[in-house]
Amino acid sequence: MEIAGAGLAGLATAIALAQRGWTVRMHEAAPDLREIGAGLYIWENGLRVLEAIDMYDKVEARAHRVPAFDVVDERYRLVHRMEFSEKPGERLFIVLRPELHRALVDYAQSLGVEIRTSSRVLSADPSGTIQLEDGSRRKADLVVGADGLNSAVRDSLGMLKRKRDLIDGAIRLLIPRRAEERTDPHFQRCIEYWRGPRRILYTPAGPDDVYLCLTAQATDEAAKEIPLDLDMWRRNFPRLVDALDRVTDETPARWDRFSMVKVRAWSQGRVAILGDALHAQPPNLGQGAGLGMQGGLALADALSRSPDVISGLARWKQTEQEIVAHTQRWTWLWGLSSAAFPHQMQRARSRFVSWMASRERVGRNVSRTAFHVPTGSVPIDS
Repeated sequence: MEIAGAGLAGLATAIALAQRGWTVRMHEAAPDLREIGAGLYIWENGLRVLEAIDMYDKVEARAHRVPAFDVVDERYRLVHRMEFSEKPGERLFIVLRPELHRALVDYAQSLGVEIRTSSRVLSADPSGTIQLEDGSRRKADLVVGADGLNSAVRDSLGMLKRKRDLIDGAIRLLIPRRAEERTDPHFQRCIEYWRGPRRILYTPAGPDDVYLCLTAQATDEAAKEIPLDLDMWRRNFPRLVDALDRVTDETPARWDRFSMVKVRAWSQGRVAILGDALHAQPPNLGQGAGLGMQGGLALADALSRSPDVISGLARWKQTEQEIVAHTQRWTWLWGLSSAAFPHQMQRARSRFVSWMASRERVGRNVSRTAFHVPTGSVPIDS
């Protein structure tokens, strides 16, 4: 089989398929195998995927276990708190995205997965043939397009229904973690600070790093500025001055606008799409990577239980379509609570969001994907 894209979703898919006896070749357009990004939230559904593909122990060794996630408004009032523990079913890990990517690459290659860099897939056709940028063509029993938001595989087959930019976006940074932040219980938590439509998410990301995610509306030119307008961010978030002082002009940073993808089909013939190519979404529930890896495991499971590729792809969509639609819907709705509140109603926002979060139905829907048992996995405590 051929996979376009060697990101987290594509690698998890490659590993799950290789473990089931498939011969897998991956095509990565970039010249190097590396993952751009900072911290990554892995909820229980993602942990169960890592367990199923024998990666859990490797990730756990470098992960930060989160005891609590707080949302704090501009007057430092607690809006919402989620608490976690070390028990299976009640955990949240933070890992460095590049470290997870490297671990997946190493394990995939140890299973015999071939990964070709500087190998861009331009298109695919339903017969399972891909066209590469170097002019060559390859035919396979199965092609997977895990080539991201602007997927060439998806678009070449007319599978995109709608791709739209959302009203907000973020700058993601890694800063050094101070010694006291490794021991002080306050700094073990993830804390999201609000200031109008601007937000800063403070996230411990292992022993040496803190992940900062600075979020604002796409029309907020000052908040999008690179290098950062640190004086502006310090004025807005005085309790984060110490963290912001660790940002320098050399700190890697870029502005990314959030997007949402809807597709007409999950597959055509022997070609399937997954990850951001299938369900790109804003990061409000922290499920972009988790949902992509979950989909890859489910795809491998469906194919192993089906008599042929076509029926396997149909089975995969049938089992996964509802949870994907649910996650996209609720990550968008949850984001509106902070990004889209009218300026004149900012003071009412905290009470409204706090009330909403306390509703059983809302809490159940917001956390459903995080505690979903992925197809092809078993609970870690079983």
